[in-house]
Amino acid sequence: AFRNQRGKLPKPVANGFVARGYGKQKHPTIRNLEVTNNGIDIRTEEGEPVHAVHEGVVAGVQYIPGHEYTVILQHGNYYTVYSNIGDTNLKKGQTVHAHDVLGKVSTNPITGAAELHFELWNQKTRMNPSGWLE
Repeated sequence: AFRNQRGKLPKPVANGFVARGYGKQKHPTIRNLEVTNNGIDIRTEEGEPVHAVHEGVVAGVQYIPGHEYTVILQHGNYYTVYSNIGDTNLKKGQTVHAHDVLGKVSTNPITGAAELHFELWNQKTRMNPSGWLE
């Protein structure tokens, strides 16, 4: 069911804009350096609720210093990844429904901005999530 949702998935945050897109791009401050973004970075307000874009099962919840919590949801062969969540009470194996709140966006200490990092994978292949969202 997930693969039929291309272009129809709701945004993981209600408010915000894509500050950094998917793929290779110039580093924002270091000349002649390219960086690869495995997803998109959505700038929003600190505390903005982060919603599941589709029904799924929590495949993992990880705390990463400097990036707060990362939540990985499995949707069959697809995975969605939500990073820079300030706090979450989700547990591995838990079922979530579309629009369920996963946590709230935190301010990234590196950029000083409230940003949600969002990725989409088909098994082990990363995909551009922009084409999947409404």
